[in-house]
This record gives sequence, C-alpha cells and structure tokens, in this order.
Amino acid sequence: MSGRFFCMKKKVVYGGYIMRSFLWNDHDEPFFGVSFCVERLSESVGKINCGGDDGEMQPLYTADVKIMGGRNGSVESSDGVLRHKLAMPKELGGSGGEGTNPEQLFAAGYGACYESALANIARKEGVVLKDVVVHSQVMIGKDEADGGFKLGVKLNIQMPGIERKQAEDLAKKAHDFCPYSKATRGNIEAELNVI
Repeated sequence: MSGRFFCMKKKVVYGGYIMRSFLWNDHDEPFFGVSFCVERLSESVGKINCGGDDGEMQPLYTADVKIMGGRNGSVESSDGVLRHKLAMPKELGGSGGEGTNPEQLFAAGYGACYESALANIARKEGVVLKDVVVHSQVMIGKDEADGGFKLGVKLNIQMPGIERKQAEDLAKKAHDFCPYSKATRGNIEAELNVI
C-alpha cells in the first residue's frame, strides 16, 4: 500500500491528502464512514476497525460502491442497483453532460436519511406528518484556509399542516438525530430552512 494512511476525527489523511467520508486503498476500493472515525488499522490492506466515541460500532448495513475514474468516471454498487456515469459540472470546469456528480449523490443520500430521521422523531412525539418534502442542496466552493474546496449543505423542509414553531422544533431534533448530520457536524456548514 503506497503512502501513509491515518485518521483524525471526521477527516482522513492519506498520502498527504485530506479526504472526507471516503477512504481509499491502492485498489480503488472505497470505504464510507458515517458517524465514526478510524481508530485502528489492521496490517492487511483495506481492513479497517472503526470505533466511535462510545466504543466500537457494529454495522447494521454496509454500502459497497466501486468508483473508477474519479469525477469523470463511474460508480457502481456491488448489487448493481446503483450504476451511474460521473461528469464534472460546467461550474467546476467540466463538460457537464448526462453524468451525475458526488454533490448530487451526497445531496440525495443526506436528504433521504434526514427525512427518515424526521419521520422517526415525529412518530416518537405523536405527530402525524403527511406529504413531507425535503429539498436537499449540497454546495461546493473554495476553501480559503488551504486553497482547496469545501462543502456546504442546505435542507429546505416542507411539513404541510404543521405549525411553524412545531415544524422548526421537529426539524432541529431530526438534525440532531440524523446519522448524516452527526457525521458532518463541525466539518461543514449546514442550514435548515422550514418553508
């Protein structure tokens, strides 16, 4: 395995590069971290022991996705359900086209997870939600601190029939509970808007 590979909480350093969420080995096999960090690495390539703040996490489900060609390549899940071409957006100097991009995929995953967290919180509090819509936006821009890039997230939440004060309370509690929110808290700017 080329390069040194170690982890700090909520970000990963590999071969001198800081990467968030994905950890790579020489064979382009991705590993996705949610609300935990890598604490110990086994000697075998690609095997990672992950521990959280309160001890070791026992995965209930693992998404296994192969990425080839970076931002202008393709992604494919091990079960074949996810299969997309990737294309650099024109705003980032790419050709755009029919391919998706990491920001769209992250927006979809974050939004879906957040809406499920919102439904969970509402159910616990005895609130009936109907026709909820989460409009998830992921922005990428320059990071003046290191000359690289950084992400931002905006979640616009519609909860028809729920009074605004109660909707805002539910939205905040869902943000505290959502695994994606936990994973990114303190790393990226996240804005919640109840509309």
